[in-house]
Amino acid sequence: MFLARKCAVNEFHQLSYLYTQHQCMNWNPPPTEIGFEYDPVKAAALLLDHGRYRPPTRPFFDEDCPTPWRPPANRFFGPADAMMPKQFIAGGWNTELYSHSRRVRADSPEMLVIVNLGCSAFNAGGTHAYINGLVFVPAGFRPGSVATPARRVNTLRFPLALNQPFHLFVGQSDPHDASHFTIRYEMSGGEGVIDGYLKLQSIEFSVRGPLESLAD
Repeated sequence: MFLARKCAVNEFHQLSYLYTQHQCMNWNPPPTEIGFEYDPVKAAALLLDHGRYRPPTRPFFDEDCPTPWRPPANRFFGPADAMMPKQFIAGGWNTELYSHSRRVRADSPEMLVIVNLGCSAFNAGGTHAYINGLVFVPAGFRPGSVATPARRVNTLRFPLALNQPFHLFVGQSDPHDASHFTIRYEMSGGEGVIDGYLKLQSIEFSVRGPLESLAD
């Protein structure tokens, strides 16, 4: 009886985990939804929506807090947050920009792709934003099975001046290319697109538009 009950509990926990994974592999927010808002006035308005947006959980500062400084607004998606390795949560990677299944090729196995964003220390000159692309091999039905992150984490970095107008929209899957997704952005110099392509156990980023000359 005890063993049967333990097995039932383990199976229940696994099904709960698989449901969270399913949500991550099928997140389809509207393309107009903001993923990251750096403009202080617009960010303050978004942060009133506590269910979807949050300030940085662990902002860093090189010196004293720059004045004026207002926290950016970060899109929060609970299932993806729950799947992230602990070092990213502890390190203040606050923004979920994209979470969905992708394939290297149309006939390849599904992988879970999660893209998040964090910022380096804030100072009077601004900060650097880092976009991380993580690839997970999805969990199976066996109790205790979890999504396994690939060892390689691909990062795109770019500077942000203090309080400059800038925001990223949540990412969108390309319906015509199983490996591709896009993240649109708008900034003072115009608008553009960040492309992400699933490669073997990694994400390849490229940038179109005014951010292209700044990103590395």
